Amino acid sequence: TNEDLNEADEKRKQEFKDYEMQKKFEEDHKMKGKS
Repeated sequence: TNEDLNEADEKRKQEFKDYEMQKKFEEDHKMKGKS
């Protein structure tokens, strides 16, 4: 149903956001480690 699709979409968006934040955190960490 459409509801299920919406829920899955929201979940995917949330997971993507978490993934992006994790990636950014690791990038920042690497930068600090070098200096």
